This record gives sequence, C-alpha cells and structure tokens, in this order.
Amino acid sequence: MLCVGRGGCCFYGYTRFLLNGKVGFYRFCFLLSICRCNTQCRIARRDGEIEYVHLRGKLIAQRSRPIYNNTATVTYHHTDHIGSANVETDTYGTQTERTTRMPYDSPYDGFYREGAGYAGHVTDTQTNLTYMQQRYYDPVALRFLSPDPVDVSASDGGNFNRYWYANNNPYKFTDPDGREAKLNWTAPNQVQLVVTYRVDSSAATPVTSTSDIEARFLSDFSGAVEVSGQQVQVTATAIQNPSAATVITVVPTTQDVTHTNREETNTIGGNNVTIGAATGAAVVSHEFGHVAGAGDQYIDGRAANGTVVTTPGPGNNIMQDLRGSANTQTLREVISAPTNTNSCAAGVRAASGGC
Repeated sequence: MLCVGRGGCCFYGYTRFLLNGKVGFYRFCFLLSICRCNTQCRIARRDGEIEYVHLRGKLIAQRSRPIYNNTATVTYHHTDHIGSANVETDTYGTQTERTTRMPYDSPYDGFYREGAGYAGHVTDTQTNLTYMQQRYYDPVALRFLSPDPVDVSASDGGNFNRYWYANNNPYKFTDPDGREAKLNWTAPNQVQLVVTYRVDSSAATPVTSTSDIEARFLSDFSGAVEVSGQQVQVTATAIQNPSAATVITVVPTTQDVTHTNREETNTIGGNNVTIGAATGAAVVSHEFGHVAGAGDQYIDGRAANGTVVTTPGPGNNIMQDLRGSANTQTLREVISAPTNTNSCAAGVRAASGGC
C-alpha cells in the first residue's frame, strides 16, 4: 500500500473482506474533509488499486486500475456542502451513479456503497457503519458507538450527549475527526476555544512540559474581539488526552523532517503538529493556533486561507513573532474557521452565527 501526500494529511483505517471463506483485512488511507492540501491517496486492494484525488480537501476524482492492467478508469466525484460524495460522472460528463442521503447519512434507497461517502468519511458495507477516524458512527441510530473522550463541561453542561453527531445539526455541522467541538459558546458573547491533544514522544523527549504549553496557550489565545457588533470574550484551553485526535509528534530535530525544516502543523485547521525536542512553549502555542484555524502573520508564512503571506501583520503577537498574545485578526480567524465545530449552551445563539 502506498499513500502519497503531505505529511499528516493521510489517515489510516482497516476494512474487512472475505477470501476463500476466510476473513481478511486491508489497510486503506483516506483524507479528512478538513485537510486542505492537494494530494492523491492510493489504496492497494486485492482486486486492484484505487487512487483518490483531492483538491483543497475535497474529493474530486478517482482512478481505478484492475490487477495486471495498467489502464485506469477515471471517475469524477461531485460532493455537497459538507463533503459527502453523492454523484459520480465519467470522463464524458455522463452521470454514472447518484446517492441520495437522509440528513444523518442513511441512504434513501437503503443501499450502502463501499468507499468515500458521508462528509468525506469511509463507509463500511460489512457493517453499514461510517468510520470517522476515531469512532464508528451509526447512520440509523444517529449516534456514535463509543463516547466522545472529552467529558461533559462542569461549568455549562456542554457536550452532555457524548454520543451525538455534529451537535445534532448535520445540515450545518460535520464532525471531522469524530471528536469534540472546538468552540463552546456559553453566552452570545462568551466562547471557550478548546484544543485537545496528545503527545507522541516515542522518538524524542520534549524539554517543555505540557503544563507550560497549556499555560502559554491560555495566555496567548484568550482575549476580546468584536464579532457582529458584539465584544466576544475568548477563553483558550488546551487539554491533554491520550486518545485525542490532535497529536504533537516530538522528534530530535525538525531539520530534514518537516517541509520547512522547523516546527510545523500539517495544515491550517489540521491535527498533526511536529516539534523538535528543544521546542519551547511559545512555538507550540503558535502551532496550536494553526490547529484552531489561525494563519501566520509573517512573510512567507501560511495565511488562514492557505495562501502565502506577503504583507506582515503587526509585531508583538503570537502568530507573527511569538512575542505577544493573539491579535484581533487571529481571534477572528479562529472564531470563523470552517474547521472548528461550534456548540451552544441551551438557549444561546453565538454572536458568530455558528450555532
């Protein structure tokens, strides 16, 4: 199996098959809808190979090659606003397949199709479940089969139902990695920014403690910003959880490891942060800003919309020179980031309109 693309954009899973009456497994790779890189994902199967092609996080095509035949059949995918693969066409533009889904994913005709499906996730026709990277989701029960590892909020009761999908609003929200909401609105003008993470220190031991990282993130990304005429207070929280989707991978040095040869997050709104063993808390806090949807503000950095920064932002802020807290631009990028799922306490309407 060969999976090619920018580091951190491919995720892996397993699906089952029957061969000569025996159950087997093959590993496949796939891309989340939140992944913004342009890449290809090849899946080696017992009956050939399928190469999925994505553009800015959206599935656009696949090339299928049977065993012992290098002739590829190209199929184009047309996705909806949440990334579900609903229509397929051939190279002549002729529709070859259409899937009509109920709001929570179950197919209208009752026929489940293997492969890329609801909200960019993978459909397993052996179980008729959807694999959402961290948990399996049942489109009939409208629930995950296991609870969200993030506990119920003790302050406002947020995330009370740890089995629900997309805050029970699948038309507006998706659950990119099967995990927690990242923007929890406790009042129209008060929001908690949550980044849940785990540390992979198998290759090197970091000199910076997680408590220092969490304290720095709280300091750097908490503040007030005007949203739709209201002053919104943002409170940032980083929570370490051994089963979190966002991972900090610690390496001895980032030289010749990352694309930039320095600390790096796989994409704006991504969940794979690579740091060196000697990386300080300020730099990790900056990378958490990328996880939360904020862009760089230094020349040649990556802006929130994925373009290269050509005009630097004002100095003395965490996303420009690491020397201060998040400025207005950064807080607005976080609040409006499409990769952040919003949840509102009962009776609350967010100033951003996110929920």
